[in-house]
Amino acid sequence: KLENQRNNLLKALRDDLKPGRLFCGRNKVMQVALGVDAESECQDGIHGLTEYLSGEVGLLLTDMTSEHVMEVLANHEQANFARSGCISTADITLEAGDDAKMAT
Repeated sequence: KLENQRNNLLKALRDDLKPGRLFCGRNKVMQVALGVDAESECQDGIHGLTEYLSGEVGLLLTDMTSEHVMEVLANHEQANFARSGCISTADITLEAGDDAKMAT
């Protein structure tokens, strides 16, 4: 699942996954490209993937082992500032009082 994605980070990830390909885009477009049913699928049985294309997801096509892919993904995990609409992953509490750093 792709959350709070940044283009520069995705570019670096794509470079490390080469010669594999990482596709991110509109889910409906990827579903049509794969095939929405057995008659329209681009390869036998691949239309079954379309049910997993919801939310912020992508498709990774590679011949790497799953262990190697997980290692590459773990090396690219990075904390970054949130975009609008994201839910906070941390609670921050400011104590009441006079703080000179907060004065304007």
